[in-house]
Amino acid sequence: LTAYMMAASTFPLILYCIYLIGGGKVTPILFVMIGAGFAILWTWKVLTLIKRRRDLRLGLAGEMATGEELNRLMFDGYHVYHDFPADRFNIDHILVGPSGVFAVETKARSKGSRGNRMAEAKVVYDGEKLKFPSWTTTQPIQQAKGQAAWLSKWLSGAVGDPVQVFPMVTIPGWYIERKSPNGVPVFNPKEVKAYLDGKKEAVLSENMIKRICHQLEQKCRDVDLWDWY
Repeated sequence: LTAYMMAASTFPLILYCIYLIGGGKVTPILFVMIGAGFAILWTWKVLTLIKRRRDLRLGLAGEMATGEELNRLMFDGYHVYHDFPADRFNIDHILVGPSGVFAVETKARSKGSRGNRMAEAKVVYDGEKLKFPSWTTTQPIQQAKGQAAWLSKWLSGAVGDPVQVFPMVTIPGWYIERKSPNGVPVFNPKEVKAYLDGKKEAVLSENMIKRICHQLEQKCRDVDLWDWY
């Protein structure tokens, strides 16, 4: 943003200097057209970067809010990992406990600023797609499934035994209205604990939990610090 704003502020002066050096032989209209073209380009670039910065900040805030809620599960014996490095992507959160292994995908979305705020903060989930007030998407569902499949394959190879990983989607700050019990679980992060508490049957033994966590921790420690820059 700083680079484009500096260029936008200095480019007219550069054009004017070129015009003066040329002794005013070149028609000013040409310089005006060039300047206007670059002004439009840089304005578009700046607006694009501002939108991306807003989206990144929103995404970071959503992942932090979800992470804080999931960290509470450590009091219930769960192991919690954040921003786990995979192949060319990261898994937002991983939960490991008696109920199984969960790959959690977090999606932060801004809410409307007009009308009924409560209605605008509601997501309708039918087991296949997420219907927000102004758009419908299946992308978080598919992404969570893909990440769970990758983690299941990787853990099975690392541990030496089949490991099932369950996908989950969290949408912080939104109320989820479920129309069907089927599909990938989708929750407000504050609902995850109640969901796990409701799973009475233990899927993983204490020994398997230790083996899985050992592999996850080794993978986390393997990451070069410079990979994050």
